[in-house]
Amino acid sequence: MPTSGLLFRDCVEPLVNAGFSLIMPDLPGYGASEGIEPALRVQDHLDWAEALLEHFKLDRVHVAGLDLGGLMAAGLCLRGRAEHVALTSTAVGPGWFPAWATALPGPHLFFYKFYGGRRWLQQGVHPDRAQALLALHSPRLESDPGFVERMQDTALAFSFGEWLRWPRELALSLIHI
Repeated sequence: MPTSGLLFRDCVEPLVNAGFSLIMPDLPGYGASEGIEPALRVQDHLDWAEALLEHFKLDRVHVAGLDLGGLMAAGLCLRGRAEHVALTSTAVGPGWFPAWATALPGPHLFFYKFYGGRRWLQQGVHPDRAQALLALHSPRLESDPGFVERMQDTALAFSFGEWLRWPRELALSLIHI
């Protein structure tokens, strides 16, 4: 967050050569997709992802996700839609607390207003690629006045109940995959 499917562009050729078909959607309001107001909750994003699977007539898929996309991959697993799941830089459960806490009034001024998502774009990215990634996403960060607020609202919308329930449910779901 706030990345796009382009982040995974180096994975496309090897996966296609291995016989996989790929769908690399940008969640609503991120990457090249249009935003939806008000900001979507995690469950709304999951409903959107399931509708996408229905559109392509797909039942169970291999899912990989990063950050919020990883949370979506975990959620698709919980909904029985994932054959295999790969999570990268994904906080599922109480690990979501830092994302939630930095979105609260006060801390959000530093993490969201000052950085505006740039900090998240640079984490885990090879230094040689950091500027290119920022250049790819900076126009959205600067031209979409509601973008940072949507990120903040999404971080706040993952509830304490979900924090506590998801890790236990995921452990049980992963046993059955």
